[in-house]
Amino acid sequence: MANAACREIRDRVEILKSISGSHELTSAVVELEMIEILSRLPENFHILNDIHLRTERGIRFEGEWLIRGEISNLVVSPAGLFAIEVNSGSKQNAEKGAAFDPSDQIKRAAHLCYSFLKPDFPAVTVRSILAYRGHLPESQKTGIVKTLPIADVPGYITWFKENTLNEALMEGIVKYILEISE
Repeated sequence: MANAACREIRDRVEILKSISGSHELTSAVVELEMIEILSRLPENFHILNDIHLRTERGIRFEGEWLIRGEISNLVVSPAGLFAIEVNSGSKQNAEKGAAFDPSDQIKRAAHLCYSFLKPDFPAVTVRSILAYRGHLPESQKTGIVKTLPIADVPGYITWFKENTLNEALMEGIVKYILEISE
């Protein structure tokens, strides 16, 4: 009986060892950290997490067709929307030529979000943020995406003082985004 219990404990330890260094666990921890930090924003800011957008008709952007986009966090504030991609900063994703470009991903997803909202909410702006912990991605090609350490994101968002969206408009945007996201 003791041998069986010992084997079971060893198996559990091996499972824990295998996931403790995984990219998925690291990404999940960093995303939870970002949610915690964003929860400290002013009460009238709306925070949406894990937004998946999809369109049937496609939207043209920088010579390519956008059909879907994922946004880690979307902050709806009086100064507009902030689409945030959270990057755990793994060294392989930070290197030039990496298959995944988080800066490009959030730029495309933010444009898709803006395209959905603009007809019904003409005053809306959508800014892109690449929030990172660890290695800074070298692949940022344009100034369209603001690249910041995770801890600096709330300060950047609250820096914008214009009030282009009132509470009713912000609530309408939140409701609309929740309806159109998968």
